[in-house]
Amino acid sequence: MFTRFFSLIIGYWSFYIVVIEIPTTNMQEFRRWLGTLIFQPVMFVTISFMSMVGILAYGFMIKKTIRDLKDRSKGSLFQKALFVVLLLTSWYFLFQMNVVVMLILLPCTFFYGIISILQANKHVRRQEGVE
Repeated sequence: MFTRFFSLIIGYWSFYIVVIEIPTTNMQEFRRWLGTLIFQPVMFVTISFMSMVGILAYGFMIKKTIRDLKDRSKGSLFQKALFVVLLLTSWYFLFQMNVVVMLILLPCTFFYGIISILQANKHVRRQEGVE
């Protein structure tokens, strides 16, 4: 449970930095921001790194949440529901800050989470076939 909350904090913090840094209020601000990326490549690297860290952290949480909801014997239902509520609440607050950026990042997160579930299932099946 600690790893999930730690992952939630890291994912929220990473996406928060990305959402705050990318302006989407009007096209002039966005063009000015793109121009500053040319002269300040460190900002681009930071935003890219933070978006990847956020996608990995939230993808991990999606994978764990789906696995926990499928396996009803592990943990209490209250803990699972609390975690789902915290996850949805963090996404809600990020959407309130910048809808456009979150509409780009959230599908990437879901895609990564689902792929990691499928890869884990493939690995388990491969191990079962060896025995």
